[in-house]
Amino acid sequence: MPQERNAFRLGLMTIVVVVLLFTAVMFIGGRRFDAVDPIVVRVRHDLKVPRIKPGAPIICGPQQVGLVNEVTTIEGESPDDPAVKDFLFFEFHGEVNQSLGLRSDCRIVVEGQILGDQGQLVVESRGLSPERISPEKPVSADASGFASDVAMITQEFDRTDPTSLISRVRTQLDAGSAGSIMAKVHGILDNLQFMTLHLQRVVDPSRREALTARLSDILEDVHQMTTVLRGQLEPGDEHMILAKLHRTLDALDKAMAAAVETVTENREDIRSTVGDVREMASTLNKSIIPALERELSPDSGDSLLTKVHNALDEVNAALDDVSVVAAKGKRVATLSADRLVATVDNAKEATGHLKAVAKDIRSAPWRLIHQPGEIESKQAYVFAAVREFSDASGSLDDSLTQLRVMLEANPGEIAGDHPSLIAVRDQLKAAFERFTDAEQALWTQLEVADKK
Repeated sequence: MPQERNAFRLGLMTIVVVVLLFTAVMFIGGRRFDAVDPIVVRVRHDLKVPRIKPGAPIICGPQQVGLVNEVTTIEGESPDDPAVKDFLFFEFHGEVNQSLGLRSDCRIVVEGQILGDQGQLVVESRGLSPERISPEKPVSADASGFASDVAMITQEFDRTDPTSLISRVRTQLDAGSAGSIMAKVHGILDNLQFMTLHLQRVVDPSRREALTARLSDILEDVHQMTTVLRGQLEPGDEHMILAKLHRTLDALDKAMAAAVETVTENREDIRSTVGDVREMASTLNKSIIPALERELSPDSGDSLLTKVHNALDEVNAALDDVSVVAAKGKRVATLSADRLVATVDNAKEATGHLKAVAKDIRSAPWRLIHQPGEIESKQAYVFAAVREFSDASGSLDDSLTQLRVMLEANPGEIAGDHPSLIAVRDQLKAAFERFTDAEQALWTQLEVADKK
């Protein structure tokens, strides 16, 4: 019985010791068994950062969330110049608690202690990207903390860097640089020196009298101008501007008073006139304008505008008919030009004969009753020959007129086989034949008369 009791106590004690040991290990380990995510942080080699070695902590807020396990170097594309492919980087391989949930766009900086102790990685932002961190996509880190500030200040005082603060200050203080402040100050001083020298020449004793004389003339002119202006503002003289202004205002005041009096006396007439105008406007709006709208409406068949349109349509149709008639007449005249010319010539010749007969009857009306004698017959033959000469000369004039018209219508050369030219040629030939016949008849009559 006592042996069984001791074994129970021993077993219970063993269980208690094991539980205490496991609790101590878990407490001392500091959550070593939490789930972690691998992380790779990349830093430029020219960045002023404190020393980071394996075992360096990764901090987020008030507590440590991971450790740096390894520090390596790698070459890659330069952030400043994509053409440089062998730019040197430092990569920190570590692990962070998975519960932190770092994203691919998280922000991590490298901080160091004030006295230059080992540095650490600090997570400033866990990021907003839906993609979590992975070793294939390193996170770029910047420098921060006191050491980084000191390094930045030191870099600003680096004389070999043209972009540093001290280099820019030295450039601005360089009088030889065209755009520096010191060069501008020197330019201003040179301009001031030139101005003072020029002013010194102007006030030179040898030229002082001329300058004083000019100033005196200017002041005298100003004095005269002010005197004239003062005289113009004197109220006593009626020819001055101020007096004329007063008279103008008085006349305007009287005119306004007369206008007010006129309006007051004729108030009823004015009201009546305004009423008449209002009535006229009402009549215009109610009677005249609607009537004009009806007459000018294109939709109404009885409106004046519709009738005008119909009349214009009829006029256009009549003009079209006239155009057709003119075209047909032109065509007929073109096709029957020769016939028309021949008809005109025949009519002209018949008219000439009728005129000659009328002249003969007027000169010797008894020929209609009595037969002419032998002498009168001979005279008639001579007169007939003369008439033939006259008709032939008329035909010649007509031919010349036609030739002149043809030359005006055809400024260039006229072809020899032109129909109009052939007709004129035939007419000239007939005229000369008539000349010849008349001449032969005249000579015949003269020879007969000589023989007798």
